[in-house]
Amino acid sequence: MEINIDTSVGEIVKANFKTAQIFDKNKIDFCCGGGISLDEACKKSNIDINQLVPELDALVKQSDPDSKYIDGLELNELCDYIEKDITLMQVRIFHFFNKNCRSFAMFMVKIIRSFLK
Repeated sequence: MEINIDTSVGEIVKANFKTAQIFDKNKIDFCCGGGISLDEACKKSNIDINQLVPELDALVKQSDPDSKYIDGLELNELCDYIEKDITLMQVRIFHFFNKNCRSFAMFMVKIIRSFLK
């Protein structure tokens, strides 16, 4: 994926969820506010886009099998996956993020719960 100033924050996180850590660190909303361009997000958070892009670019270029798997599901498959495996998925996500990036466990639980409403 080629990141530029018009790329949406959500597209970047979709390409590699690990970029969410960078957005969180820079106080950029990648969840509900993820539909805005990187340029707009950086302006809102008073972040130098020229420093942020190389950091994001380096992560996006790394392989993220989890992001690729989820992105490859059709909408009905994703819904079935969430519906059938919600408890197991919450546990897996929690343990993965607790081990690798503890602060994101709460974001994932929030996102999963929003699907259940």
